[in-house]
Amino acid sequence: MLNHPNISLLLGTDYRAISTRYPSARIIFTGAIDEFFNFQFGPLPYRAIRFQERVVEAARGQPVGTVNYPGNEPYTSIQ
Repeated sequence: MLNHPNISLLLGTDYRAISTRYPSARIIFTGAIDEFFNFQFGPLPYRAIRFQERVVEAARGQPVGTVNYPGNEPYTSIQ
């Protein structure tokens, strides 16, 4: 699909630098949403992920390879 003559693919391009060059084009922005809005409300919290490594000496530390925590925990997943 990206090889179609009506589709241009621009990688590593600043959206604001090219948006005025294509005023009637349909542009798909695939960057971070807070960047798209020029960090109007600051960086979103999900952008500040901190990785913390902890080794557990056990035969089985968790039931599966990755456990997600979508609730109110101060972490999002363990692996």
